[in-house]
Amino acid sequence: MSSVAAAVLPTVPVRAKGVNFRGAMKQLERALAEPTWTDGQRRGSVLAVLSRIAAMNGHLDRAASALAEITAAPELCAAPASAAELLRAQAELAWAKGDAGQAELLLRRCVAVWLEIGAPVHAADVRLRLCELLLESDNIAAELELGSAEAAFRQVDAEPVLRRCAALRAAMRG
Repeated sequence: MSSVAAAVLPTVPVRAKGVNFRGAMKQLERALAEPTWTDGQRRGSVLAVLSRIAAMNGHLDRAASALAEITAAPELCAAPASAAELLRAQAELAWAKGDAGQAELLLRRCVAVWLEIGAPVHAADVRLRLCELLLESDNIAAELELGSAEAAFRQVDAEPVLRRCAALRAAMRG
């Protein structure tokens, strides 16, 4: 597996089987409490990831409070990568609150930011999540997003994520 593929693995949803949500949240909270490496833009990214994971696991209050901290200090997401993480976190919270339209819009913006800064694997990861969202309403659009994600993951030989893509494709076929 390539180093890029290995970098993608932490983005697999924390609600996946065998992943310890409480442990992930504890590690992120610990990272936020240790300002030695989470100052500035890194803090914004960590807060955004914390928000995303909390939203995906039904902890909407924690997701919202992490986003509120970012909103109170916009410099936390001044870097494009941090801005992309913020968009993804906002999308997950919108989705968790039942606003699929807003979630789709935010995920598409997130993909665009990752592509603008030359991070196609990150964009592919978001496309995969977008595919999952679109499965609820538009199978054709979901199939297109899945195909784009698979193409990017194949370029970096990201086998674990490609297996997730294959599982999604199988689920789409019923």
